[in-house]
Amino acid sequence: MALPRALAALTAALVLTLTAGCSSYDEDAHRSEVADVLGAEPDDQTWQELREEADSVCASDERQFTLGAAALSDGGDPARDLSVRRLHVEHVCPDRLAEHDELVRGLTY
Repeated sequence: MALPRALAALTAALVLTLTAGCSSYDEDAHRSEVADVLGAEPDDQTWQELREEADSVCASDERQFTLGAAALSDGGDPARDLSVRRLHVEHVCPDRLAEHDELVRGLTY
């Protein structure tokens, strides 16, 4: 089990490195938009956790990407959770935004 987790962490770090080097990621805009959805500015620790979540979502394979969205749609506050996830995708891995939106359309019924 440790090997898949280590591989996932390494993949997330690689995606973050490539994303940071090849795009114009605006962390302030990302954080501000997430704060709007949450209704409050996340403290630094919460923001770090949210960033790690964003990196993990973006580094996930297609199956994990689908399962993660499906899990958010069941319980808690699905609208808020899926909105935060969409912002993560929009800001960190915009190339997966269409995939995310199509997936969420399939979850709403």
